[in-house]
Amino acid sequence: MYLVLLACVLVAARCSKKTDDAPQPVITVTAPTAAQHFADGDSIHIRGNVTHSLALTEVAVHMTETAGNNEFFHNHYLVTPGSTSFAFDAVYKVPDNKKNTFKVEVEATDKNGTEAKKEFSISIN
Repeated sequence: MYLVLLACVLVAARCSKKTDDAPQPVITVTAPTAAQHFADGDSIHIRGNVTHSLALTEVAVHMTETAGNNEFFHNHYLVTPGSTSFAFDAVYKVPDNKKNTFKVEVEATDKNGTEAKKEFSISIN
């Protein structure tokens, strides 16, 4: 009896566990490049695409000041149901006197909740 109960607990635990080896969305950022510099008044184009073997549900693009952790912008895109690819092109104008280093993050989520993230830094001087 105890063996049957133990076997049921182990099976239930394995079924509810999300494995780390699940395939993740693939994020490609074509602009800007890591460590790219911008000046006051420039426009920052964050471009790229996400592909996956499973349907994607959401892509998010955001940029945060590394000093103070203040979020400069944050965009969420809902992906067309069933789509396995998504292209993004977000444009942001640099406000005056915003000299700092920023972390750019692109995140993608598939229909199973598996997430991927790509991040890099840029600077405004």
